[in-house]
Amino acid sequence: MTAVLRRLSADHAPLSGVIPVARGTGTVAVFIDGTQLLLGIGCDGGMEHLGQAASRFPVWLADVQPCFGRRRFWLLFTSADRAVAVTVLASVAPVPPGSPEGRPG
Repeated sequence: MTAVLRRLSADHAPLSGVIPVARGTGTVAVFIDGTQLLLGIGCDGGMEHLGQAASRFPVWLADVQPCFGRRRFWLLFTSADRAVAVTVLASVAPVPPGSPEGRPG
């Protein structure tokens, strides 16, 4: 997971959307390259705001910091003009292909 997060950060892959999971157990972050990650949010810095911003202008994963001992990451999302800066503490997992979490609901 660390390698995927670092690649997204290094490539400045734009976030194309944020989908709340129906069960309220997390959020799916969808990147323009097709990567979908299930984020189990531990500390929400404004994922709803991030999803709204991503629909208007490019927002990407700017920094990834592992939170050792908890299998979580600090994720910093930002935009070119830094009008958006959202930091979340989240567990991160890939969304399995064909899973309902990866579909808007």
